[in-house]
Amino acid sequence: MSNLRQTQFETQQDEAQHLRSSLFYAVAVLLLAFALLAGRLWHLQVMRGEELAQMAEQNRMRTLQLAPTRGKVLDREGRIIVDNGLSFDVYFLPKRLASEERESFLRRACATFGLNPQRALAQLERSGSAPIRIAADVDREVVGQVMHGQMLSEEPYALDIKQETKRVYPEGGLMSQALGYCRRVTTPGYDDLSHSEYEGRSGLELIYNEYLCGEDGFEQVEENALGRRIRTLRRKDPTPGHDLQLYVDLDLQRVMAEAMGNRPGAAVALDPRNGAVLAMHSGPTYDASVFSRFLDPEDWQSLMSDPHRPLMNRNIHGCYPPGSTFKPVIGTAALAEKIITPSTQVHCPGGWKLGNRFFRCWLRTGHGAVNFHNAMVQSCDTYFYRVGHSVGIDTISRYARMFGYGRLSGIDLPSEVTGTVPDRDWKAKHFPDNPRWYPGDTLNTSIGQGYLLASPLQLAVAFAAIANNGAIYKPQLAWRMLDLHGNVMRNFSSEQVGQLDVSPQVLERVHNSLVGVVNDAHGTGRIARMRNITVAGKTGTAQASAKRLTMPDGSTIVERGDHAWFACYAPAEDPQIVVVVLIERAGHGGSLAAPVAKKVLEAYFDKQEPRHEP
Repeated sequence: MSNLRQTQFETQQDEAQHLRSSLFYAVAVLLLAFALLAGRLWHLQVMRGEELAQMAEQNRMRTLQLAPTRGKVLDREGRIIVDNGLSFDVYFLPKRLASEERESFLRRACATFGLNPQRALAQLERSGSAPIRIAADVDREVVGQVMHGQMLSEEPYALDIKQETKRVYPEGGLMSQALGYCRRVTTPGYDDLSHSEYEGRSGLELIYNEYLCGEDGFEQVEENALGRRIRTLRRKDPTPGHDLQLYVDLDLQRVMAEAMGNRPGAAVALDPRNGAVLAMHSGPTYDASVFSRFLDPEDWQSLMSDPHRPLMNRNIHGCYPPGSTFKPVIGTAALAEKIITPSTQVHCPGGWKLGNRFFRCWLRTGHGAVNFHNAMVQSCDTYFYRVGHSVGIDTISRYARMFGYGRLSGIDLPSEVTGTVPDRDWKAKHFPDNPRWYPGDTLNTSIGQGYLLASPLQLAVAFAAIANNGAIYKPQLAWRMLDLHGNVMRNFSSEQVGQLDVSPQVLERVHNSLVGVVNDAHGTGRIARMRNITVAGKTGTAQASAKRLTMPDGSTIVERGDHAWFACYAPAEDPQIVVVVLIERAGHGGSLAAPVAKKVLEAYFDKQEPRHEP
């Protein structure tokens, strides 16, 4: 009995000991939990209190920029060349998450939407707490997934959709260099997720940016801690930009681009009566829509490493020896200065020896005895060597500048180059080791070679002056600005900026010789002859030095060959259009450039009725 009691007592002692142990561990766990909780509260309130308070405030109130719709670009008949469309971008918002939660959230988001996590994480590292765009111009399925997450998530959701407008180019790369491109910019002072506006960076988009861009609006909204909008506090609607209407004829532009193909070169068509640009092409072209979305570094590198430089507008940025298309300037100077008469003859045996050097004519067998008209029609180099030598470089350079060479045309495009009209001072400045101007330099200049350089647009201005009795007009692409309802807000009137100081009789002689180039039996430009329209023009085949190009893969190629030129206007008796074509290193102007110009002329005159005249 006593043993039984002893056993019961010991059992009760063990149970009591076990109960005390359990209570001890329970109290220890509770104390540890309280300690961790207190530590977390101290971390949040003391260490990150200011940061979290700022986050809460930012999550509560947002002032969003409302970007205006950028104005469209239209052709002369109101057809859209540059339009606007919608773009949806996915943004990651680090501020909505604690620092330690951002990377894991971003990795999950990238896995969900099939995005590159390494690229997104690299962006996160660079941007800190600023929103980062992890996907641009996504389809509506992705938009739906993000919106679904925003609506149903019980945790802070760090993805958002930003709806933007984007520039849309219905005609692809047509006229891309003249139109230029835009980049998105966000005005400082607004929330990072504001609608960004477009800012013109090149071409017409840059020149007329202040009219195209419109005025910002804004929206002040209140949101909850999960980033969901509660209400709109204030709102001011944006004012859309004006539409820019050009003198360009879209039909003519398409024909010009198709005729040129993707060959490196340039073509431009002007109205000689006012300088209006009817079409302007530079090849190769590029797709400006790459600038409308997030510009991928690979796209940019591809454009920049292209040896044919598609971003370059060869009409205003390119400088080339004009070759024989410069001979009308020599002829005008010689006739106006009475150094020759229309009947002055020169014998061409295939060249002319000056000093110890024989300057060859392009026709090695020679043209025989030629007067001014026949020399122009057959593009006799020997005639213009002799005449240019008599005129002298000082007079040649003076007349060249009078025609618009060596200076800016003033066209409404940025970064135009002046080209080069050489003379004695120019050579002394640029060649200090050999400053003397030699007679051979004058002979080379007389046939559009040597140091003389001109842009295709300068040729168009010069031939327009011959066509319109000597008036020099500033080339103009933009016709007018229209508001949202089509009302004219501003006209960009044509402007005469010069007048050839030569008699009408001299211009008529030069004009008649240019008619002969296309219409006489031996004319070098006869391939441009039209059945019912009289065309006046001049061919040019300009020698060019070999050029080494570095290809994107690092290899090099050497391009050789002459530049093919053709400059013309029509109808000869009442000129309405000037066309200049340059094809780099293509060969003879009469056989390669003239057919392109003829197609442009045919397209223009086929569409004479009806035509909207500005």
